[in-house]
Amino acid sequence: MAAKNTLTALDVRIASMTGKHIASAAKEVYVDMDDSAVGILPGHQPEFYKFAAAAVLVITPENKEENCFVYDGFLEIEQDQVLIAAKDIFRPGEITAEEIEEEIKKLEKELKSLPEEEAVKKAKLESEIEKKRYLLRKVLGK
Repeated sequence: MAAKNTLTALDVRIASMTGKHIASAAKEVYVDMDDSAVGILPGHQPEFYKFAAAAVLVITPENKEENCFVYDGFLEIEQDQVLIAAKDIFRPGEITAEEIEEEIKKLEKELKSLPEEEAVKKAKLESEIEKKRYLLRKVLGK
């Protein structure tokens, strides 16, 4: 009788539009997104998510924890692979709550200065502000 193929590790790849990339092997991955969280082990059923911001925790086969925040992207889960594509990736300490709050203020100021006729641009700015607020909550641990 043939032995079952038992998966023991995940291939984790996180890529951003800014050129930052993270690649790692993992025995567990946790992704805390906007309003939901998912824990991933080898053999997980395939799933796909879109998120504004997420906190990612990768636990390597050596039990080392690697953390990062990802902004505005997608999470794809396969049985042996976790793929995250995002606008940006931040390691702890690379971005502060104050910096995000300042970005939100600048976007809000720009939004207020737009005339009513700029409905499409206003909608894009409102969406960007909401994503930044999600990122702020993740950075603050909320």
